[in-house]
Amino acid sequence: MFELSLIEEIRSAWRSVGRYRNQLTMAQAVPTAVDLKALLETVFLASLQQEERRAIQVRVVFFPDTTTISLKQAAQRLESLPFAQPIPLSVESLRKLAPAFDQNIATLVATRSAGTSGYDLIGAILYGRIASLLDNDLSSRPRPPALTLSTRVPGSVVISYGDSVVGRFDKGQFLIAKPGPMSSYPFINQILQVLGAHELYKRYENGYWFLYRGCLERIYASAAARGHGGTVIWVPDKRLDEANTYFQTGRELADSPAGEDLIGIVLEEENSGEGGELIARYKRRLSEYLDLVAQLSCVDGALVLDEHLRPLRFATHLAAPKWTGEVFEGTHQSIPPTQKIELTRFGTRHNSAIGFVGSCPGTIGFVISEDGPVRAILRVDEAIWLWPDCMNTVFLDR
Repeated sequence: MFELSLIEEIRSAWRSVGRYRNQLTMAQAVPTAVDLKALLETVFLASLQQEERRAIQVRVVFFPDTTTISLKQAAQRLESLPFAQPIPLSVESLRKLAPAFDQNIATLVATRSAGTSGYDLIGAILYGRIASLLDNDLSSRPRPPALTLSTRVPGSVVISYGDSVVGRFDKGQFLIAKPGPMSSYPFINQILQVLGAHELYKRYENGYWFLYRGCLERIYASAAARGHGGTVIWVPDKRLDEANTYFQTGRELADSPAGEDLIGIVLEEENSGEGGELIARYKRRLSEYLDLVAQLSCVDGALVLDEHLRPLRFATHLAAPKWTGEVFEGTHQSIPPTQKIELTRFGTRHNSAIGFVGSCPGTIGFVISEDGPVRAILRVDEAIWLWPDCMNTVFLDR
C-alpha cells in the first residue's frame, strides 16, 4: 500500500532528525524498509478502525528480535507485561488490544515472528507520562529507544524513535517534524515583549516565561485532543481596542479568572522552598483551568484570550479583511523564511485567522484542525509566518 519512495523518504528523514538532535544512536538505528513498510501499513489501517464506536488510538514499539521470554530484559528499567503467548500483529489484533493500553503511559511491543515473514505482539511496556512544568509527575521515564508508531486520529500516524519524533504520515503524505513556534526567535520575542512588563516576569523571569509558554501549549494541545477543530486568538492589551473592531457576534464574557494569576500562585509556592502536595494541587488547578479554556474553542468561532490568559469571548466571528500579502512557512531562525504557502489550500477558518493576524499586528493565532494539526500564525513585518503543525514537533505527546 505504501510505495517504496515514501518509505525511503521516512528513512532519510529519520537520519536527518537524528543528526539535527545530535543523536548518533538514532541516526544509526534506521529501521529496514521491509519492517517500516509492514508496521506502518498495519498501524495506519488500524487507525481507520473503531472499537465501541471510538477511533482506535494505539502506540506500537518495534523490538525486532525480542520474545515474550526476553521482553523483561529488553525493557531494562521499564516495567513490562509479557504475554504468555505471542499474538499475530494485525489490524484486528490492534483494534482489540488498543483499548487495554493507554498510549499516554504504555506501548504495545511488536517483534518479528519466529520462522515466518510476519510480526507478533509480545506484550506491553509501561513508561509513565511525559512530565511537564504543569505537573509533578516523577514517574515519567524515557520512551524505549526504538521505532515507535502512534496514532490518535484516523489516518494519521506519528513515526518516532523513543521520545524523538521523526514526522507524521497524514493524508497520504509524510511531514517531517520541525521546530515549532515555541522554538522560533521572532515568535518568542513577540510574546516576551509583552510579558516583560508583567510583574511576575520581573520577579521570576525565565521561571514565569517557561510556565507561561507551557500554558499556551496546553491550551492548543488540549483543544486539539478534543477533535472538534477551532481557533484561538492571543491579543496583547495594547491591541485590544483595535482587535475589537474585527470581532462580530460571539459570546462575550463579563468576567473570568486570569491564567496569569494561577501561574503566580504556582511560582510563589515553588519559590517558598516548602514544595510538596500543595504545589501539585495548584498545578492541577492551573491545568484544569487551561483545559476549561481550551474547551471554549470547540464552539464554532474563535476563542479570544488576552495577554493574561484570560478568555474574553468565544464563538466569535473574525471579520478582518482578507490577507493579500505573502505567507511563508515559519522557521526557528530570525532570518526571513523563503518557503511560500498558498492560501488557496486553506478553508474559511484558516483564512479568517490569517486575515485577523495580518490586520492586527502583535496578535497570534492558533488554528486547530479536526484531524490533528495545529497551525500557528504570526505577522512579521509585511508577511505572515505560519507553522504548519505545532503538534508535529520533538515529543510524542505534544
